[in-house]
Parts: sequence; C-alpha cells; structure tokens
Amino acid sequence: MKSSLIPFPVFHYFASLLVLAALPVIIQAQGTVHRLPREVNTDANEYLPVPGVLEGEEMLWFTGMDRTGFFDFKLDFINHPNSGGEDLWYAKRENGVWTDARPFTTLNTHAHEALTHATQGRLEVTANWPETLGPGLDDDPSTQGTDLFHVELTADGPILRHYPEPINSILTEADGHWIPSTQTLWWVSDRPDGLEGSYQKKGWRWNDSYWGNTDILFCAYDDLDLMWGPVQRPAGVNTPFAERTPVLSGDGLTLWLSSNGHHPEGSGRTDLDIVRFDRADTRPGTPWQGPVLLDHLNTALDEWGYRPDGAGGAWFARARPLNHVPTQGAPGGDAGSFRETNFRQGYEVFGRQLASLDRATRTDLYRWLPDDAPFAVLGEVLFDFDRHDLRPEARPLLEQVAMVCRLNPDLGVVIHGHTDAVGTDDHNLGLSRRRAEAVRQALIDLKVTNAVAIKAWGANRPLSPTSSDQANRRVEFKWDAP
Repeated sequence: MKSSLIPFPVFHYFASLLVLAALPVIIQAQGTVHRLPREVNTDANEYLPVPGVLEGEEMLWFTGMDRTGFFDFKLDFINHPNSGGEDLWYAKRENGVWTDARPFTTLNTHAHEALTHATQGRLEVTANWPETLGPGLDDDPSTQGTDLFHVELTADGPILRHYPEPINSILTEADGHWIPSTQTLWWVSDRPDGLEGSYQKKGWRWNDSYWGNTDILFCAYDDLDLMWGPVQRPAGVNTPFAERTPVLSGDGLTLWLSSNGHHPEGSGRTDLDIVRFDRADTRPGTPWQGPVLLDHLNTALDEWGYRPDGAGGAWFARARPLNHVPTQGAPGGDAGSFRETNFRQGYEVFGRQLASLDRATRTDLYRWLPDDAPFAVLGEVLFDFDRHDLRPEARPLLEQVAMVCRLNPDLGVVIHGHTDAVGTDDHNLGLSRRRAEAVRQALIDLKVTNAVAIKAWGANRPLSPTSSDQANRRVEFKWDAP
C-alpha cells in the first residue's frame, strides 16, 4: 500500500486563566458537541478517533468493534480473515462530507487491533498479534492481552514492529502516543510496579465500571545507545483507578487523558471523563498541575479517546445508553463487560480487547467545535457559476448534512452563504442569500426539524486572497447552540 501520513497539528488552548489546585477545576468552554454521521457511526461500537491527512486527503482513522460496514459495504467475518473483533477503519472527507468508512484490511485480523496515534509515515497500534508477550497464545488464545506495535507505512506496504521490553510486558499495554521531537512514547499499562492502587483486571466489574486500574507511563528512546530509558510515571496524574488515552500537545506542556479517578470528592461518579493537566516547562521533574475537568464534553457515561483537531476543536468517543436491556450475558468476567468475549458463530476471535464497554451502552464518535466553526463546508459542487438553483450532484451531499442535523436535533443550524469577488457587492450579497435559502429549503425537504437560519456574506469573508478563487464560493453549516 503506497501511502504517506502527514502529521496533524495539535491545538493547545486554555479556556480561561486558572489557579490550579489538587482538587479538580471544572471548565465549560464555549462551543457545541455533535455526533458524527452514519458513514462513520453504526449500530456497532466506534471509538479512538485519530484525525490526519493521507495522500493529501483529510482522514479520520478509528476503531470499530465487530463492525460489518454500512450502506454499500459489508464484511463477512466467517469468510474474511482480515476482520472481526476490534478492527482499524478509516473515512475520508470529500466535497465537505464523509465517505462511507472502509476497513484497513492489511492490518486487521480475527484478533483485536486499535489505532491510537499517527505521525509521519507511522501508526501506533494496540493489538494481540502473535508476537504479543504474556500467557495464553498457545493454550487459550482468548486470554491473550494487548501489546504496543508501531507500523511503518512504506511504498511496499506496512511494516510491523513490536515494541520490546520495557515498553511491553506480560500484562496490558495500550493507547500508545509517540512524540517524534523527543523520541518519547506515552502509553497505559496495568503492570503492578509502581501502580497507583491495587491491580484490578480490565473487563471485570470493579469501581462500578469495567476499565480496571491502568496507569499512564512514558519512556524515551536513546538513539545513540539504541536502548529505551527507564519507564516513568507522570507525577500527580495517575489515580488508584483507570487512566486511558494520553495525548501530549506539540509543545509538551499540556496532557489530555480520560480517567474515572479524578471526579470531585463525593460525586459518586465512576465513568471515564476527559481531563487536562498543564506544566510550566518540559524539564524533567517539572510537576503537572491539575486536573482540569472538561465538562463541556463530559457526561455521566464514558468519554475517552480525546484528540485535538488542530483547528480549535476536538474528537472523542462517548457512550450512550441503549433503549433496551440486552438479553445476552457474557461467558467471561462477571457477565457485565460482554464485549470481552466473541459471540459470533462460525469464526474465532483471539485475545482480550482494548476497550471495556458496558453492554448497556453503545459508544459513538463525536466532535466538539468552538463557536463559529463550521461542521460542514460544501463548495462549488452545489451550484453552477452565478446560479442559485441546486445541481443534481448536491443532493447526496445535502443528505449527509441533513443526517448530521437529525442526529443532533437539539442544535440549531445556521447556513452561511459565500461568493467570490467577481461582480458587484450587491449582486454577490444577493446571490449568497439566494443560495443559502435554496440549501435551507433542501434541508427542510429532507425532513430536518432543527431550527434553520441563514446568513449571507457575499464576498466579505474570503478563504483565499485571490478574489476569483473557487474556494471562496461555498456554503458553510454551523451549529447554533440552544
């Protein structure tokens, strides 16, 4: 597979100036959260979003549990060896909307694979491929835990490299995040050495959840000595409960993660929430200050896999309660985390999964956008030059926008019409208004019940300094929070 992965920028922001203390600080940043459309989310579980750019196209990598595809694409686990359990998936954004997601079959197997980070030409993958350390592979493959791998993307295809000790151990390793500038790997493990609190097995009910007790670790690689340094734990970050999915900002001063151990005292909360820590500089021993709970993202159920998008927003996964009580129990654990064990007939899935998902919930991918950031931008494909009647090619694009609106019915929608600078100001302003109105009517015809408003800008807000650039001829869709 010929590919080149361009690193996505990491956005570092502060919602307010805070004096951080040992007790959690709670912030509510301005913006909106929306659930991604069905080209990405299905009735299976999707989590661990990783945005990026592949061969010049905007991408979203993610992990899907027992996902069979959707719309025009289906997988048969029984007859297809490169699928089943947790698999790697990706969707592309074309013409401002997402394409139907596809599996990365080169890396997927009947075991579990999850992508947690991407840098230039390199993927960080958690998997239980045959090289994995620890017991279970020969006598009982279903007990095999997860290890960390990095995958180099080359012109001749992906090359898998298994991290040695001290990165991997015979216990659980997951959530790798590679920092190229410092040659440092961050990840989580439940290894007992230095563990905050007691060892608790992931997938068994404890602390009213199924996440066990994993801690965040980091370790630097010495290019001269060709050896990994000592494994370290960030001071003040880990708790006696679960920490997952660490992400470090590009300057190394901000750490985002999910935890069910940083709730305010007495809250009774045991779900994973997204938290932030900050430090003054990157010198060894500099303490982390926090936690800061990002409560504009958190609910009473799990949020995890937070990922800044480089443009002021962020991606993450959120659990939602099912509308029914599942009837199927679980052969492993204590019948709570039914996703730990394969139920499908006709094929075997190997190893313990990365996630520990409550069977009474479903996990989907979400995006948080700050105020005034569009959730979709449709370009010149909607209209012929200097016309406001919609082209036939516009309908499938507007159908996806309508789907996103219907999935988020509590949010209002504002349609912003823009033109290039060819023509008079009055003409362009009127054209942008007529185009926005045509799009508004199309959404209403597609059964959108959200409140829909329009704004016309003419050529007053160009994306490109070139007055005639077609990038300026666009329609933007923004949320209007209630």
